Amino acid sequence: MARLDVREDLRQGREPFTKIMETVRNLAPEEALELIAPFEPRLLYLVLAEHGFSHEATQDPDGSWRVLFRAGAAQHAAGATMTMAHQPVTLNTSVREVVMRYPQTVAVFERHGIAGCGGPDGPLEPVGFFAAVHRVNPAVLVRELNEAALPQGRGMLGTLPQAQAPAARNGTVAPQRMGGVLGTLPQVQTPEAKDLYPLFLRSSLVVALSLGFTAGVLLLLAPLLALPGAAWWAAHTQIHGQAQLLGWAGLFVMGVAYHVYPRFKRTSLAGHGLALASYGALVVGLVARVLGHVLAYTGAGDLLLPVSALAILVSAGLFALVLFRTARRSPAPWELFDAFIGAAVAWLLVGALANGLISLQLLATGQEVVPQALDEPLVHGLLVGYLVLFTLGVALRTQPMFLHLGAPRIGVIRGAWWLLNGGLLLRVGAGWWGAADPASPALALVPVGTLLEAAGAGAFVAGLGLFRSGGRTGLMPGAYPGFGRFVRVAWGWLLVAVALDAVFALRALLGGGAPAYFEASAVRHALALGFVSLMIFGMAVRIVPTFGGVALAAPKLVDWVFVVFNVGAVLRVVSLLLSPAWPEVFRAVAALSGVLGLIGLVFFAISLWRTLDATARARHAH
Repeated sequence: MARLDVREDLRQGREPFTKIMETVRNLAPEEALELIAPFEPRLLYLVLAEHGFSHEATQDPDGSWRVLFRAGAAQHAAGATMTMAHQPVTLNTSVREVVMRYPQTVAVFERHGIAGCGGPDGPLEPVGFFAAVHRVNPAVLVRELNEAALPQGRGMLGTLPQAQAPAARNGTVAPQRMGGVLGTLPQVQTPEAKDLYPLFLRSSLVVALSLGFTAGVLLLLAPLLALPGAAWWAAHTQIHGQAQLLGWAGLFVMGVAYHVYPRFKRTSLAGHGLALASYGALVVGLVARVLGHVLAYTGAGDLLLPVSALAILVSAGLFALVLFRTARRSPAPWELFDAFIGAAVAWLLVGALANGLISLQLLATGQEVVPQALDEPLVHGLLVGYLVLFTLGVALRTQPMFLHLGAPRIGVIRGAWWLLNGGLLLRVGAGWWGAADPASPALALVPVGTLLEAAGAGAFVAGLGLFRSGGRTGLMPGAYPGFGRFVRVAWGWLLVAVALDAVFALRALLGGGAPAYFEASAVRHALALGFVSLMIFGMAVRIVPTFGGVALAAPKLVDWVFVVFNVGAVLRVVSLLLSPAWPEVFRAVAALSGVLGLIGLVFFAISLWRTLDATARARHAH
């Protein structure tokens, strides 16, 4: 009987798979292998079972595992020179199957900068689809995977390539290869190995269910309950708005960005610790903003507002730094989606800096509520400049594959980038200029910027060809079938929002006056609820299960999210547009819209939270 102890190999960060397979190949007929490992090698059971080996496992008192592998009688019938049956990797083989069947292929995915997708078992997507999404030549990837899976040579598995030890970092070992088919050693994981997105996504749900959607419902119920205090209502409306922009949507965007952007760029995240710090700073900023308003009349609240603004600015700066460093270390060429993401991060920085200056002004004047002339450009810059542009960048990178749209029209989309950013510069810049000097002629540029933005949004939709497809959505086994429905309706909401905005801008240019508060609010909610939130729902149910290598939890609830949330969004926009004519009726309609939106969010939160729990269980099991 052969005996192989791999505990020291794993302790030193060396991948033992090659040594194990070499030992298995050299076993004499009817000879067994006793393997000693620091944990139960469950994945190795599957690999060797496919080659005719059974196993018996026992755990020693010190926690080590002894596994006895025995070959079946048929395994040695052809003698020691027989070759394993091999199923070649093709474009249609799922990544999960490749990794499970040939764990040594992880090195190939690492080499192309696309390792770590799909959790312990890899995503369900076929190799060809996976390669196309990650901008890797599919033919090259398939060839390299087959070379790693079954190199030329004799013996049971042939001559496997020598595994390279992971690069040391800060005295620890990077865990991408750690344990190989044996599994993953939790005790040697570095921070880089721990995915950040679950923390950000769970936190975004917590904010949405407290300061975001729930607070919004309470604000909508306030007039019906005859609660006094217009200043109270206005201050808490602004808290709710910042929580929705930076907490609900902002945390979600940051978490997804930290996971997908390095993979888009075929590299690793540059600065795990900085990314965590950006999370902490943003949470501190949101909490300080709330406490600053709650304690506004105690004196302590005056200091909390600038603390909140500083923390948000620090978070935005760290987010920008991490993405910039990640892009800089990438071997991948610059692409147009980078321009959208870069512009979105720049607008986040502008908004965070402006928020800080406004907070200082509030502190100096003793005000609690941001004047509408200052608040409107700030909110618009964060909503359209940061959230919408970032969404467009990710969509440009992923949705042509996910929705089978074909090649986007790059020239049209490049024009859309210039129109959107030019319009934002005019609208936000002129708005703030007008806030400083209400008599300034710069305010006349606001509707011009609005029309440029509307043209840019329309050009993007046309350039991406979002409504050219015959309805296929790039579904993989186990994928949620309603993904395409969410995404397409979200794009429809974007077009509705910019169309309304353009109508109000044209009216202003023709002398009809600037949009009223309720009209601007209708456009803002069409963007925030109809486009941004629905796009978050749609992309989340498509990509988060893929991140974790699990199925979407509670898909029936997600079906209801689509119906209930859309009805709530429609009622909210309609109630804002018609409330001046029938204020009493549409106060009730607005409250109903908020309740429906909250119900839809709760359903989504249940599904997403359970999906993240399934991911955590899968990682723990491995």
